[in-house]
Amino acid sequence: MTSFTNLKVYPNLPNICSKNDNFTLRSILFFKLVLSILEKKLQTVHLEFISDYICPWCYIGKARLERVKEILKDEINLEIQVSPFLLYPSIPKGGVDKVIFSKTSKPGMGRSLRDEAKLEGIEINYKNIERIPNSLEAHRLTWLIEPVLKYEFAKRIFHAYFEDGKNIEATSFLMVQAKIVGVDKKFFRKICFH
Repeated sequence: MTSFTNLKVYPNLPNICSKNDNFTLRSILFFKLVLSILEKKLQTVHLEFISDYICPWCYIGKARLERVKEILKDEINLEIQVSPFLLYPSIPKGGVDKVIFSKTSKPGMGRSLRDEAKLEGIEINYKNIERIPNSLEAHRLTWLIEPVLKYEFAKRIFHAYFEDGKNIEATSFLMVQAKIVGVDKKFFRKICFH
């Protein structure tokens, strides 16, 4: 297995990113460049996807990463590790009203996000979201479940929040999503998650 952290030994990688390039195309070119530099076909490339479930750009990034993974599936096996990041650690338990929270964001950001999401075949539906939740419990559960289940669990949480407006802070909701991806119900008692 090759980790991208190992690529630090190649400091002269050309900058293939420009503002006018499509993100997916840049990603594909980057992976192909890595393959040519290493002069072999890689079996597995390990990526760490650090995100917060309440971050719309993270949801868009996840969708782009999935598209790159699909396009390159015959050349590279992208092994994606999901790691938590609390973007807004000051959000209290119970969340913050969306209207109050939106006063701290940039005007017009919603339109940009919806346009980018549409390009990736996903939807960011703010009309369904009533509160901006504290995502700590969702991250805690993600951290504790089996590594092989984390990515599918993360996909479900992102989708449920941004497209369906689900309360991803609710323990009962998180437990249902974890069971759907294969977490055994005994696991919840073991970690005192109820």
